[in-house]
Amino acid sequence: TTKNSTTTTKNSTTKKDSTTTTKDSTTLSEETDNTNDTAKKKVTGSQIANYAKKFLGNPYKYGGTSLTNGDCSGFTQSIYKEFGYDIPRTSLEQSAYGTKVSASSIKQGDLVFYQSGKTVGHVALYIGDGEVIHASNEKDGIKISKMNYRTPYCIRRIV
Repeated sequence: TTKNSTTTTKNSTTKKDSTTTTKDSTTLSEETDNTNDTAKKKVTGSQIANYAKKFLGNPYKYGGTSLTNGDCSGFTQSIYKEFGYDIPRTSLEQSAYGTKVSASSIKQGDLVFYQSGKTVGHVALYIGDGEVIHASNEKDGIKISKMNYRTPYCIRRIV
């Protein structure tokens, strides 16, 4: 863990207040000043999907924002935060973030949104092969489902 450090890379110095974590030989940083997007550019949807799968079976908690006790949007927000992305908190806010993509163009790591009534009320993360991982409910927790277990409302790409 590094706090208030100065890092020099490629002849530039970036002051950061961050926590640096190494997972699967990839260094991930969350930086408060967003002046160094190098870590973000190297992240793939496949890496995000594989990381999300590590939390399969963890409990669901409405309003929770962690990988061990989160709701649907808290789960996706925490996954992306691990890779240095600061996405909005709620599924409704997340559904307007990133780039809209069609179902035929979906890739691993994309966020899939579902309506509850007339508004967005659920989000899942696409992991490939027609499947999503999501913090489903208190009974099932974080689980894998077919993407079309409900009709997707929209799909957004973050990476």
